[in-house]
Amino acid sequence: MPPRYLTPLDLTAPNVAGATVRVARVLDVEVLAWQLELLRLAGELDPRTGRMRYEQVLVIVPRRAGKSLAALLNLLRVMFSGRGRRGWYTAHRREVGAALWRDEWFPLVDASPFAQVVDCRRSNGSEALTVKRLASTVRLFAPDGQALRSQNADCVVVDEAREFSLDAGALLEGAVAPAQALPQRRQRWIVSNAGGLHSSWLKSKRDAAVEALEAGAPTRTAFLEWSAPADADDADPATWAAAHPRIGNGLDLEALAADLELIGADRFRIEYLGIWPTLDTASPLAHAWAAGARPAVALADPVWFAVELDVDRLWACVIAAGWSADEPGRVALEVVDRREHGPWLLPRLAQLVAEHEPAGIVFDRGGPLASEAAALGDLEARVIEARTDLVAASAGAFHDRVLAGELVHAADDALDLAVAAGERRPAGGSTVYRRTSAAVVDVGPLIGASLATYQLTSPSRAPEVR
Repeated sequence: MPPRYLTPLDLTAPNVAGATVRVARVLDVEVLAWQLELLRLAGELDPRTGRMRYEQVLVIVPRRAGKSLAALLNLLRVMFSGRGRRGWYTAHRREVGAALWRDEWFPLVDASPFAQVVDCRRSNGSEALTVKRLASTVRLFAPDGQALRSQNADCVVVDEAREFSLDAGALLEGAVAPAQALPQRRQRWIVSNAGGLHSSWLKSKRDAAVEALEAGAPTRTAFLEWSAPADADDADPATWAAAHPRIGNGLDLEALAADLELIGADRFRIEYLGIWPTLDTASPLAHAWAAGARPAVALADPVWFAVELDVDRLWACVIAAGWSADEPGRVALEVVDRREHGPWLLPRLAQLVAEHEPAGIVFDRGGPLASEAAALGDLEARVIEARTDLVAASAGAFHDRVLAGELVHAADDALDLAVAAGERRPAGGSTVYRRTSAAVVDVGPLIGASLATYQLTSPSRAPEVR
């Protein structure tokens, strides 16, 4: 089946895809039909200038299709295409990219004739593929605004692009653009499967590419996407075959059926069918939450902190709740800190305790932070281990307060998305927020906001004190 979206290929234009296919032959890997379409599209040259026709290549295909391998083939082709060539690769987290290189890319190169001429540098923090006789390299870099300072870049691959917010993506592009000063060779690949509501950077790129393609407008972006329409039957194997380019070539329907059972229908639609989730922005809760947004909020004492960790242990956050100093009678919420989970969390909490002397800290004892319960208990503050009944009461009370207009909050994308995507599941005689959102959003900020709000407004009902 053809891709759902594909920038038309100019069959009369010169193309470097043949060189990329020769790289695949040396590696002894099969180039799949969809990968060849991508390589031909990305490899097209402008016959007037000899430059790469497309400065940006946007590739959105389902999981397990082989998109990272296609990126490797192109990076190796760039490295061998001349003296002093520079290729760069990043993912949303450097360690994720490093694992791909260590577990897949290095062994592939080592097992091929390329091992005679390509040096695989494995040192943590300086991973690289190098052809010494050409002084050409492909390097791994961290996805931040300073990573490529004072560097040259012919081709840059941004993998797992779904994990970048609009701000993070813009910061990354700001770092990449100055490094790509040679227009005859520069190209940027943005590679991913479809994302969730947090994937604002990729979604903006995708929407712009679809609009240009449907309008027939000239563009410097080559776009390829395999996906199913939003109204497709996600349980129908015919839908799977139409949306996933690798079915029948290394991936069978039984494997997809197993993954459907494992991850559930909502995530399956995103991961394997390329169907983007949507929100009901017209709901009463959405309207009430939007009405409570403020450019900034001031919290009066007493203040409660809630600490949360997402189910994949990737993101940690600290939420503060206090009575509004500007709007008496309303609760004010603020995301005090949210970062990738790491050793920063406990020292940061200790700092907040010392600086603000909060009424207490609350966390969900049945959530991912259960592993840190002992360390949290050592903080110089009252610590509430919220059990299921308290988590459920917090969720219900939070919902009611939002609808009643009794809550104001500082603008924060992570919290806004968490509230918008929040879903509840039964727990005893009540409900709690699901930690695995169908929209693939970190709902930790929402759970934290509900817990901190409940402790602030219902102090006499706060059991489980350590």
